[in-house]
Amino acid sequence: MKRFLTNILLFFVLPLVVYTPVYLAFYYYHQPKATNPCYVWGDSQMCQDVDLDYLNQNSQYKYFSAAAPGAGLYDFLVFADKVPENSTVLIQVSRTVLLRRKEKDRNVSAISIGPLATLLGNGYTINEVGQVVKNNLFPKRIFYTINYLYRNADTISTKEPVSTFEAIFKTKPAYFEDKKTICLKGIETLMKKHCKIVAIQFPYHQILNKIEANSPYRQDLEKFDNDVAARFAYQQTIEIKLKENIFTDLTHLNERGAKELSRQLAPYLDFKQSPIIIKVKQGE
Repeated sequence: MKRFLTNILLFFVLPLVVYTPVYLAFYYYHQPKATNPCYVWGDSQMCQDVDLDYLNQNSQYKYFSAAAPGAGLYDFLVFADKVPENSTVLIQVSRTVLLRRKEKDRNVSAISIGPLATLLGNGYTINEVGQVVKNNLFPKRIFYTINYLYRNADTISTKEPVSTFEAIFKTKPAYFEDKKTICLKGIETLMKKHCKIVAIQFPYHQILNKIEANSPYRQDLEKFDNDVAARFAYQQTIEIKLKENIFTDLTHLNERGAKELSRQLAPYLDFKQSPIIIKVKQGE
């Protein structure tokens, strides 16, 4: 019986003993290596609406982006937990992350006990957290240094119909407050680590702005903005004033919009003032 129990223990423990160092070594090997890094996090808007190549050439930092389409707040918690103390970070503050269904969140970063516990303490079920763990069983490279912008066009794409967004903004999601709390915890983690934080709120197309303005939970969205802003000592606005169309669809800029945004954003990244939040809007 004793031998049987020993074999069972070895069966479960030995793979874990081998797996854990390999898992950790992968992430250590792929950690960004530069003398003056800026770590970037966000979802598809950060991926497509900021020109990393321009920022690399026009500010003092080397940019390493963990932004990914569909990135979830677990990804943000892991990002905040893993970046070194006193880092410079460029992060996205997004309402759409709060509205996206949990099962649509990418949540692929790494297995991290603290962030998993935060999910459990803020409305996530054991099954939902289990799915997050499953998503991260195999390590994946997180950071990249270049991105690809959407091509310019005179009109926006209607691949996602307006009715989809009307439905999203019609009913407040049950998990809205939980996701809001998680987002604020991520920001506070970065602040406790004395990071230089530049946060950015990307613009939406005027069609989506009107839908949001008529949402029955518009005040909840505005309160989220206010709660975030209250954590930032400095606030600025960037206006993109171009005659040509700057949007690819209702939520993403095209190349000309992204390049103009990046041109105006670069100087703020070199400012010493922190934390700073920058709201981007389309000029009249």
